[in-house]
This record gives sequence, C-alpha cells and structure tokens, in this order.
Amino acid sequence: MFDITKKLPEGNKKSASKSKVVSGPTGCALVYQTDECKSLVEELFEFEGWDAPNGVKQEKADSDFFAKQESNLILLELNNSDSVVSDAQAFAAKLPTHKGVIIIGKEDAISTLRTLKEMGFYYIFWPINKYEFAEFVMHVHLDLKSHTGVSKERRAKRVAVVGTKGGIGTSFIAAELSTKMSGQGVDTILVDHQYHDSNIDVLLGLTDHTSRTLDELSVPIHELDFEGAQNYLTPINKDLRLLSINGDSDQDELLSYNQALCDLLSRNTNFIVEDFSGSVDFHVDGDMLIRHYDVVAIVVEPSIAQFAMPKR
Repeated sequence: MFDITKKLPEGNKKSASKSKVVSGPTGCALVYQTDECKSLVEELFEFEGWDAPNGVKQEKADSDFFAKQESNLILLELNNSDSVVSDAQAFAAKLPTHKGVIIIGKEDAISTLRTLKEMGFYYIFWPINKYEFAEFVMHVHLDLKSHTGVSKERRAKRVAVVGTKGGIGTSFIAAELSTKMSGQGVDTILVDHQYHDSNIDVLLGLTDHTSRTLDELSVPIHELDFEGAQNYLTPINKDLRLLSINGDSDQDELLSYNQALCDLLSRNTNFIVEDFSGSVDFHVDGDMLIRHYDVVAIVVEPSIAQFAMPKR
C-alpha cells in the first residue's frame, strides 16, 4: 500500500503531526463517590484524547481543591446521595461560580433537573454510556466557551446587612459574617457602603488602609469590565476581599457605581456581603433589596417592650 507519509520530508511529517487539533475540555476536576464513576470518566477522557481528569474522593474535596483547578469544568458525582438537590446545595458554596458544573446522579425526576438548572448546574442521569457522556461534556464545554447555557445563571449569593440607625453594630455584624465564611473556605467579598468616615478597616484589623477614590479619572460605569472591577478589591485573607470606595460624588452615584462593580464581580466569588449601615445618608430602597439580594439581615436597636398588666 502506498504510504504518502514515507514520501514526505522529515520536516513535513512533523508539521502534519502538529496540525492535529484536539477539541474539547482541557481536563476537569472530578469529585467522585464510586470507583465505577471514576473509571468511566477516566476512560472517556483518555478515549477522546482530552487531558486526564484531576479526581478526588468527595470527603476530601474542599474549597482549596476547587480553587487550584485550572480547567473550567467540574464533575460532581452524587450517585450515593439520599438527596441530590440537598447535597448539591451544600457543595454550591465551595464551587467557583465561573466554572461549569455537571452533577451526576441517579434521581430520575424532572423536579431534580429543574432545581439544579435554576442553581446553574447541569445534570446527567446515571448510568450512562461513554458515547452519550462524551456528547454531553462537549455540549457543556461549548456552552462555557460561548458564555451561554445553564452556567451563566451561576452568580454569587448576595447578603445585605441593613441597619435601622447608626451605632448599633451593623458594620460589625457584616465584618464578622464575612470573616466567618471566609474562614470556612468560602470565597467572599465584603462591600462597605459607608462612603465617608468608615471604620471597616478597624473592624477587619487593617493598618494603613485607604479606600479607592472615585474621581474624574475613574472609568465610567458603562465602560466597566471584570478586570477593572477587580482592581477595586483589597485582599484581606486568602478567601476574603474588601470593596471600599469613596469620593466627592453624591451618595446615590457612589451607590450606583458600587452596585455595578458587584454585578461584575458576582461571577467570580461565592458570597457578597454588603454593609448598609443606618448612618449613611442615602435612603435604602426596599424594592431594590428585594430584587437584588438573596438574604436581607435587618439590624435593630434592642428595646424593652412595655405591656399593660391585666386588671385582677
């Protein structure tokens, strides 16, 4: 049989071999419960010519494991779970919001599929053959490349800590909540809405901290992007960053700028805790809190209620 590669010069042979392009994900992070699932995923990636998955047993998967993964795909096996949705919710805080997540489970219920979709997770029913699995992984990979599909719904949970007046510990509670979550390995951003005379740096134990000033050199709101938004963050520890700005603009303008920054940063963190102390000048809009926040914690001043004693 005539072999054209034998007639090619050596340099052309190398060029021909280099021209082969492997499409598909560059590996994945695999959190597995069973060796059966682990073996299938490894065989699938080897057969397709994709980079080998980085696998770990579920009990050893923590936030540090996910943070170290270079691939943008996470496979989470929940075949042994009593409730796929409950266990997926428990893992949600550990999973980076900018990565695509495929849940593998045995629950054949439309309610499970619908709930996971609302959470921004893909779901694949087990057992599945390698051919169907490969097609599904490629589908998710293409969604991630084009920033479409289920994963685009994954954003940080936003928590508003709202004070009814100044001096009742609103900033303290917001700072403690953020520190507690970051101490548990949850990537968190603390937002300071005290644009003048803030003491958030004292509560966080920071020295020589200066808030970012908005002036005529700042990027207009409509021109902000994710990279620019990250420049406003001050690292506090491995899993906690502070967003603190000030300026000569009025409170409403500063609030709008801060909200635009939070919208951009919500795709790259798990929780955003915002300190709406009662001592700020702007009026906190209840409708805005309902629309944009998952949790609203209201801090009130402790008082003693008086009741009339019944006559005997």
